[in-house]
Amino acid sequence: MKKNAARKLVVVSVLLLCVFMAGCGCGKKKKDPATQQVLKISITPEPSPAPEPDKMDQKAVVKNGNITMVNEYLSTGTRQTIKKPTAEQVRTPKMQKVRNRKPITAATQEIGRTLLKNKGKKPLELYLHIPFCVKKCDYCDFLSGPSGTETRKAYTEALIREIQALPEHLDREVVSVFTGGGTPSLLDASDMERIMAALRDRFEFSENAEITIEANPGTLSSDKLEIYRAAGINRLSLGLQSADNRELQILGRIHTYEEFLESYELARAAGFDNINIDLMSAIPEQTCEKWIHNLKTAAELKPEHISAYSLIVEDGTPFARRELKLPGEDEEYQMYEDTADILKRYGFEQYEISNYAKNGYECRHNIGYWKRTEYLGLGLGSASLVDEELWKCLCGEETSGSSEREGMDGTEYCSPEQREYRFCNTRNLQEYLESSRNPRIIRRDVAALSEKEQQEEFMFLGLRMTKGISVQEFRGRFGKEIEEIYGKVLKKYEAMGFLEESGGFWRFTRKGIHVSNHILSDFLQD
Repeated sequence: MKKNAARKLVVVSVLLLCVFMAGCGCGKKKKDPATQQVLKISITPEPSPAPEPDKMDQKAVVKNGNITMVNEYLSTGTRQTIKKPTAEQVRTPKMQKVRNRKPITAATQEIGRTLLKNKGKKPLELYLHIPFCVKKCDYCDFLSGPSGTETRKAYTEALIREIQALPEHLDREVVSVFTGGGTPSLLDASDMERIMAALRDRFEFSENAEITIEANPGTLSSDKLEIYRAAGINRLSLGLQSADNRELQILGRIHTYEEFLESYELARAAGFDNINIDLMSAIPEQTCEKWIHNLKTAAELKPEHISAYSLIVEDGTPFARRELKLPGEDEEYQMYEDTADILKRYGFEQYEISNYAKNGYECRHNIGYWKRTEYLGLGLGSASLVDEELWKCLCGEETSGSSEREGMDGTEYCSPEQREYRFCNTRNLQEYLESSRNPRIIRRDVAALSEKEQQEEFMFLGLRMTKGISVQEFRGRFGKEIEEIYGKVLKKYEAMGFLEESGGFWRFTRKGIHVSNHILSDFLQD
């Protein structure tokens, strides 16, 4: 049955808007759907500090390994291992009429305990975007670029103004904060300290909120790390990408492996006991043997978390203008197989398409994102997903509404609880610097999501988790059985061996993940 082209575009746009929530920063370019929003920024480099307006463009990237996909959602899907889920779950409080169910891990148990302790408080995640880096990597087309000291100072003040302009009495509890970029660690530590203080002045934090900052090797010091810790930052994400200095040069990275190792040791000495290492495979001139070396080198450092992505070459980047000697499809596939196998030996469990963690150290922020927990993006180009109540609060409106009303897209909704809003901040740096305190100016691309669109997102995002889609959670969120909405699609691909149901979860089989994006297009409702 033919799908509506406009609604396909909406779903793809949703996936693109979420780039910053998944932690794409430090100049990385990864083959990951959450990191494929194509945004370009022109920021004044040293020594000229005056900021310049950026000119942005956005496009969808559909290239993926063995196969050209319908959309970019699971662009690493051709090389993913799906682990068999269990039926164990833990109940968290309702988000309006939403019952959120999470797998039982140390991380999600902590969230559950905190939420139960703070009765009635809805969980909220925060994303902060810092769009600056020392040098833009040759593969990167994110919303980032070099900047001068004065520009970074001006941006810090603008970000604090945006935070301070938020309503004071949000009925939300912050369960995670993720600061990405760009290279957030490029900011002065004192500026990051002030930003964190502004957040705590405006929001109520859970007792054990996960607070992550991305950092590039070469931008850290003992003093900076100690200030991070004092400010409450308890998780560090280090962009290694490769343990081979030749490969780092090819990528255009600013650091060596030795500099990374120094930064890693400084972080441990500063008391960071939750560290992620980013690695990138399928880069030019890389062999399977070299990739295995990178995996083992990173794993032997005993981090708590490893993110392993494949390179994707984007138009408009220096990589796109070069003749690159990239690994073949068979090699790229083998690299994926090696990733799951080797990290398993070192005690890392795959819980999401491109992420591996020691028990209890799964990234709570990303889990919340893929499970569609409300999140608020702050800073240039940041994306948000909020419910009707929070949207009205952010707009300074009353939260009580009529039982029936028309949304921004002309769709009629039975009740405010059925509506969610997506929006993002302006991508124009000058506009953000001048108007960050005025949300009505900086917020763009506002879209009210119908229940149908929410269901589609639930399937698209949830199938990213190796555990898959919870039948019970679908019922709790939408008051309907998943088979009632998607029974034909689920059974069709189950019969083909691409999907399977196990322990109350629907998930991709190993065979199915290879063609996942083709399958996902069928979850768009007519």
